[in-house]
Amino acid sequence: KEYVQIIASTKLIPLFSEIKSLGRIKSFPTLSTNPEKYVQEKIIPYLGKEWASDITFFYVGYRPTYGTLIVDSDPQGAYVYVDGSYKGKTPITLLMDEGTHYVVMYFEGGGSYEEVVTVRANEITRVFGKPARTQVEVTTTPSGARVYVDDTYVGISPVTVDVDPGSHDVRVEKEGYTTREKRVYVDYGETARVHLTLEPVKATLIVKTDPTRASVYVDGSYKGITGTYGLTLQLSPGRHTIKVKKTDYEIWEDEVILAPGERKVLEITLTPIPRYSTVYINTTPEGAMVFIDGYYYGTTPMTVQLDYGSYELTLVKGGYKTIVRTITINDPEEHFTYTMYER
Repeated sequence: KEYVQIIASTKLIPLFSEIKSLGRIKSFPTLSTNPEKYVQEKIIPYLGKEWASDITFFYVGYRPTYGTLIVDSDPQGAYVYVDGSYKGKTPITLLMDEGTHYVVMYFEGGGSYEEVVTVRANEITRVFGKPARTQVEVTTTPSGARVYVDDTYVGISPVTVDVDPGSHDVRVEKEGYTTREKRVYVDYGETARVHLTLEPVKATLIVKTDPTRASVYVDGSYKGITGTYGLTLQLSPGRHTIKVKKTDYEIWEDEVILAPGERKVLEITLTPIPRYSTVYINTTPEGAMVFIDGYYYGTTPMTVQLDYGSYELTLVKGGYKTIVRTITINDPEEHFTYTMYER
């Protein structure tokens, strides 16, 4: 099988004078043992912009045997080239000589398909081609996010979409999660795989305390001190342990559950830590009955445990004037002694 390549050009190729000279010496001169390289390096550089080329072949020494080559595609209407020669559009049936052939299909919408086939004598060989697909495959954690490619909605993740070769902007959105974006580049016939992990939208927790100036801890970490308008925290959704501390007050602790994007106000009234004082009460003369805030406690001299604070103390003894005083307890130990006078 001999191949003949024909080149037509509007510009004279200086190489022809060399061929003419060799023709005077040999009937079939050899220009090169590597025809492809010879054409690329010796001929094409002289052609300029206006030239055309085609290739054909013929057999020497024996009559070839033929087989049938059926070429089809999806979509149909693809341009079919066999061994570099245009044959028509799919679907097409060709009578081909036995042997190996190189089939290429070009699709109008872009893309191509190529395959090397072996045709056997008196047999049917089929070639079916589809254009190579250029795609972007998008997956997310969690799944179920809305996917946009170049601002066009394409589906719910995971999703695969056909695109043109080049750069594309991928955006994913899911309620309760932050929006993620990424630019990808896709070569023709390739699939770009994009995986995006979505972060839950923060929740807002406002901690208000009575009294203010209390320290707030979340999951064991110190977050700040409450003020007049409380303390505003941005927290991840889910379960959190909140602890509030203030000197002279009992520690407050509880759990809260926050949804993505939720705004919750936590109002806390702190309980003062009880503080006791040992109070010694005596009178001259002794034996007076002791009433504190109206309750009888005993007779002087006596000792009583009282919380810090203010109280009304009443001392009563027969034949003596009653004593009524307001006493204030501020220290761990307090002493009160009164002189009673006869009526």
